[in-house]
Amino acid sequence: LKGTAPTNFNFVSGDYNRKTGLVGNGSTKYLDSNRKNDSDPRNNVHKAVYISSASHAAGTIYSTSTGDPGYENFEYFSGSYRFLSRSTTPQQLRISATAAGFYGHSRSSSTAFTTRAFLTNQNSISTSGAPNSSAITLYARFTPALNFLSNARLSFYSLGESLDLALLDARVTQLMTDLGNVIP
Repeated sequence: LKGTAPTNFNFVSGDYNRKTGLVGNGSTKYLDSNRKNDSDPRNNVHKAVYISSASHAAGTIYSTSTGDPGYENFEYFSGSYRFLSRSTTPQQLRISATAAGFYGHSRSSSTAFTTRAFLTNQNSISTSGAPNSSAITLYARFTPALNFLSNARLSFYSLGESLDLALLDARVTQLMTDLGNVIP
């Protein structure tokens, strides 16, 4: 609702559902957010999504280009969700299956960041690196070529300065519930 609109790569109208959002295909479809990773201060950043489908294959939910300490990433693989926040030290959340809901991370410190999933915040001790200037992508990462694309269904994403993830989660989850109740 605010900022530059994302650039669509290969999504078609059939990929969008006004109740549940946009679904990737795990091979060719992704969004360029048109927001650079260094748009926000080094220790003042958040990224969050609402995954509206409870099942998806391994893949990247959002990412910047990899390989440096300023790397940002959220992906699912081998039974884990993994978050990186301007660091190379990930916060891994081991789970038995993918789940719908709010996921995100927020950094307001040079020594740690917070992740949120399953209605719970977790802190990760992780020193921040200078953010790279690559674009933030959704459904894919570049290393340096396009890879690890996701077939997740996302109905919301947010990129910006650090914030209270629990408050954002409560508001977004309520919005998704309300939309689910009024959209046939």
